[in-house]
Amino acid sequence: PEVLANKGPWGRPADLWSAGLVIFALSTRQKPFDIPNSPFDPKILYQAQEKQGFRVPSTKDQDLDELIEILTTLDPVLRYSR
Repeated sequence: PEVLANKGPWGRPADLWSAGLVIFALSTRQKPFDIPNSPFDPKILYQAQEKQGFRVPSTKDQDLDELIEILTTLDPVLRYSR
């Protein structure tokens, strides 16, 4: 989110957020944000993220759910980044 908002510096927290979205998509077979019929545009993605927030549906694996939630925390200071 900080990359899309152009709020640097970026680094490990931004990479881990991206990894969290990939893990989310692979484990749930869903897109993390609902942007119907829209070409990829970072501004649209950022607006959708701000409006919709990020909800982690249950994957039926509590550890996986927690991992996705930790990696996709919007605030980079609170996001796991060790």
